[in-house]
Amino acid sequence: MSGAAKDTKASVAAVVVTHDPDIDALVRTLLETSRQVSRIVVVDNASKSQLNLQQALETLPDVAFVGLDENHGIASALNHGVRELTVRGYDYSWLLTLDQDTSLHPRAICIVLSSLDLIDVRTRQECGIVGLRYEAVELPRGFTRWTEPSRHVHALGHGLREKRLLITSGNLVRRQVAEAIQYEESFFMDQVDHAFCASVRSHGWRVLEYDTVLMNHQIGKPVEVRGMLRQYEPGQRLYYIVRNSTSLLLHRQLPARFYIVQLLSWSGAYALVNGLLAIPRELMIVLAGLWDGILGRLGQRQYRFLAEPRAR
Repeated sequence: MSGAAKDTKASVAAVVVTHDPDIDALVRTLLETSRQVSRIVVVDNASKSQLNLQQALETLPDVAFVGLDENHGIASALNHGVRELTVRGYDYSWLLTLDQDTSLHPRAICIVLSSLDLIDVRTRQECGIVGLRYEAVELPRGFTRWTEPSRHVHALGHGLREKRLLITSGNLVRRQVAEAIQYEESFFMDQVDHAFCASVRSHGWRVLEYDTVLMNHQIGKPVEVRGMLRQYEPGQRLYYIVRNSTSLLLHRQLPARFYIVQLLSWSGAYALVNGLLAIPRELMIVLAGLWDGILGRLGQRQYRFLAEPRAR
């Protein structure tokens, strides 16, 4: 390992949130992550196999395990992980946040932080988050080009660009940002990333992204419909997407164009995958999300119609 890589590794700690993960796959992922960061805290959201997971991770170097008795959502787990790093007295400059199914490419962290060192001093000092990409940068097509027009993406050189929104997994968050700004626990799941980016920007920090793919990650579940792959989320996730994005829109933390495209995209995928007979149920899900978002009724919800029909 080069001197630069060693210095980078020493400056980064990671929080990985899990819930009923594939344990063998997670161990492989953590082993690669541990080559690039100094410490890892795994926060498990009440997995059914939590004891087996804990036993599997005990043998891994520099990995601390925190098992929660109840699933309070990804935001709560991330906040718990940040507090755990503080309690354990870990020294770090950057916090890496990862989902259980996200795997880093070799030297990913070193590449990003080395690039950050090359940009102008002011931008570097104002950077609150720098994100890793999981897919190649492409020109938006169709109505998706409204989500983040080119005028809102600023190239900074050295592979970095300024962004409005990032997904949570694969983020390097400056320590003072991570300790000062909490993830929105009332959202439970979905849109937590957008809420955090909006809060970071409102505090005067900048959100950057490295534009080359440096991690493997999957958004939604790929489902083939009429010969085409569509990204799909079940009814429960669709509800949280609608509700939480509505709350963000009303608080002026999410652009209207992004809100519209997001609702059309996810609700359209749900209708295509489940067919015409599922339309009445989808309408209930979307209307419930809209209503609760408008009224500010957040937190975990247990409406009966959110369960997939076969899971009731």
